[in-house]
Amino acid sequence: MVDQVENEYKRLISEKKYKEILTKFDFEEEFEQINHYYINEEIKKNDITIRVREFCTGQKKLQIKLADKKQSRLFVSRKELEYDILDIPKYLDLNKIPELEKIEIGVAKYIGKLHTKRFVCCTEKVQIMLDKNYYLNVIDYELEVEFDLVDKDSATIILKKVGLEKYINTFGKFKRFLNQHQK
Repeated sequence: MVDQVENEYKRLISEKKYKEILTKFDFEEEFEQINHYYINEEIKKNDITIRVREFCTGQKKLQIKLADKKQSRLFVSRKELEYDILDIPKYLDLNKIPELEKIEIGVAKYIGKLHTKRFVCCTEKVQIMLDKNYYLNVIDYELEVEFDLVDKDSATIILKKVGLEKYINTFGKFKRFLNQHQK
């Protein structure tokens, strides 16, 4: 099991900005992944993301993202739990996960998938991810800049370089998927 805190700026961008950013950094990695999402009322109420991430290698990880109640409007900070998983079930019994005992999430139902084409660039202090996402007849583009809190200024410099420092944070992939799913 992996247990970490993820801090990141998220910006929903246009296709034009996406193509521009592709030319501004030396992206050393390109791959595709699929997020398989799960939901129930407790997950919605507690602002939790439950997904199985399927990597292009075939490896799968159950990932659980728990909201930080002190969250900033400018960046997202979430506790992330990660477990190896063999398949993509129709239902997940989350009561079996010790870290979630206090929340009593119960059983979550599979509701669909989001496919991402991702470019990654790592600097000394931040990781830049440029995504093109496909889900429920939608294509969108997103820039994510991950950082340790001590390196927040380095992440802000990246946003300034691409003209996105003044924007408030974008909803994450799961919330965008869920909003589209509920239409």
